Amino acid sequence: MMPRETKPQLQDLAGVCRRLQEARRRVADLEAARDALIRQLREQGMAGAELAERTGLSPGRVAQISNNHH
Repeated sequence: MMPRETKPQLQDLAGVCRRLQEARRRVADLEAARDALIRQLREQGMAGAELAERTGLSPGRVAQISNNHH
C-alpha cells in the first residue's frame, strides 16, 4: 500500500504526462506545417540555404524535408 502523501504527486504526474502528450501532438502538427511550407517554397525556387537560415535547420535537414513528399 502506498503512503497517502504520494497521492497528490501521482495526480500531478498524471497531469504532467497528459500535458506532455498534448505538447508532443502539437509539435508534430507544427513540424508537419513547417515541412509543407518548406517543400512549397523549395518548389517555388527558394534556396535551401536561405530556408535553413530562416528556420534554424541545417541545409541537409532542409534537403531531406524537401525531398520527402508526404
